[in-house]
Amino acid sequence: MGGFRFVLPVLLFSVAACSSPAPPPPPAPPADCARYESGPVEPALGHRAFVLTLTNCGTAARAVSGYPDVQVLGPEGEVLDVWVERGSSYMAIDPGPGTFALAPGKSLVTVVSWRTR
Repeated sequence: MGGFRFVLPVLLFSVAACSSPAPPPPPAPPADCARYESGPVEPALGHRAFVLTLTNCGTAARAVSGYPDVQVLGPEGEVLDVWVERGSSYMAIDPGPGTFALAPGKSLVTVVSWRTR
């Protein structure tokens, strides 16, 4: 009885281990490095607020005092004339300004809140 004979070519290959040097470690942050992050805007009865976090990402303690400066920018990046009042709001209680020695890796938070008039 005749039959068909299939011959499947087999392709043999070897994969050389791909090795590349490890990427260099990121450079160390400067001693005076600071990182600012803001959280999402939280709404409450016509008021709005977000948490602003300052983290000392440097290698030395950082002196921080007073309140953060606030500027509100318009759609073209222009500084808008807004009234800034420091103190407690509907969204947060203000303990008052202070002076802190912020150690490396530590953070301070503040709440920025607003409402329309």
